[in-house]
Order: sequence, then structure tokens, then C-alpha cells
Amino acid sequence: MVFYCAICRTNSTHKRFCLPNPKRMDLEETFNDWLQVIGNPSYLNKPKDYLYKNVRVCALHFKQDDFCMELNKGILKYGVIPSVNLKEPLTLFEVDKQYVTEYDDIQMPGPSSAAQPPNIDIVQQSSILQKCIASTKSMKRKATTWTKRIRVYKLRAKQLKSRKKLQRMSKEAATFIQCQMTESGKRKKGRRFTTSEKIFSLSLYKQGPKAYRYCRNIFALPSPATLSKLLQQLPLKIGNYCNYTYYIFRFT
Repeated sequence: MVFYCAICRTNSTHKRFCLPNPKRMDLEETFNDWLQVIGNPSYLNKPKDYLYKNVRVCALHFKQDDFCMELNKGILKYGVIPSVNLKEPLTLFEVDKQYVTEYDDIQMPGPSSAAQPPNIDIVQQSSILQKCIASTKSMKRKATTWTKRIRVYKLRAKQLKSRKKLQRMSKEAATFIQCQMTESGKRKKGRRFTTSEKIFSLSLYKQGPKAYRYCRNIFALPSPATLSKLLQQLPLKIGNYCNYTYYIFRFT
């Protein structure tokens, strides 16, 4: 960032010094004296921290005795005030003209006659911009959350419609269609089937393994290995079971 001298209004090669720190109690009077020497009335409405960070005065406005010659010429002594090459007090017309040119230096392109002084302070404008940025970020977050909720509600509505249609079908047809709706589009190793779906696919496998392999290339069905694991879970032992014989004689 380029700092201009507040007194001579030039970007000279000489070193530029900031104003005394207004937060220090012993330098508060010297800070006010510097403002009187500069003589810019636009600085009166601005906060002291802003002036301390952004206003500079070049070395042409100080005497040789004002510098610490033992250490370095770029260090000022304590309580020094600029007293060389100062300007005369400005009239009202010159103050307005100076204020307009200062605003042009900040805003960059365009002729100085077309520019006008801002109505709001720069610090106040920055705070308003920060509030606007924070509000836009919060609005974006709310918009993303509402879009996600709308997607979830649409999926739930589709599921309700599909459930109503499945209730009209038979149990086997409903399980097969629901399996295709949930498991289609997934990887083969990422599919998870319910026990009812496994039992239905096991009945298809018992009709013919070759036809089952052909249907498995078209539809989302469990592999024969998963069906064999399902059969291994049955507690089959040597001997006669009354329950099994009862169901065999009932359905044959």
C-alpha cells in the first residue's frame, strides 16, 4: 500500500512517519498537535486508530535536531512535532477542493472533477460490507440446508407412492420389485438383501441354476454363495424332526 504525505500530498522518496500512538497517555497531546499541524478537517470525523494506521508525514517536515543522530536518522525523538515546510491554513473553498482530490487518490481512475466526497466514513463502510458478507454466507448455508431437505421430502413422497402400489400386488411380487428398486444401481459387493428377498431368490435358484444365473445378469439378485450361507444357518442334524415331517406332509 502506498502512503502519501498528509502535509505536502506527494509520494516522495523520503521516509514517512506515522502519527504518535493515541493509545498511550503520554503521547495523546502530541497526537492532537500533529493533527493541528496537518490541518486536514476531514481527519476530525475519523477514529484515531484509523489515522494512526493510514496517515503518514514525510521527513521533509522535521528539523535535523528532531532525529536521533546517534542511532539512525530514520528514528524521531520523543514528543517531536513537524515544524518545517508547513502549509498556510486553508480556506473553505480549498478545503473542499483538497477533500475531493484526496477522495480521487483513494478511488483511482476517473477525473477529479467527476468524483464526489463519500457520505459515509470508510470505517463505517467496511463494517457494513463485513455485515453484508456474513449475512450472504448465512443465507447460502440456509439455502443448502433447505435444498437437502427438499430432496429428502421428494424421495419420501416417491417411496410412499411406491408403497401404495406394492400393497396391491402379491407378497412375492412386492418383495422382488422392492429389491430391484433399492439394490439396482449399486455395486455387486455393496448390495444388502433381506431374509425375505434371499428366500425368494432361493426359490428361483431351486427352479434352475442356469436360469437363475441368466436372471442374475439382468436383475439385482444375491449370488449362489450367499444362498448357500443361508442354507447353512438351518439347524439340520441326523434324526427325525417332528416339525419338518409335519410341514412335509402338509404341503405335499
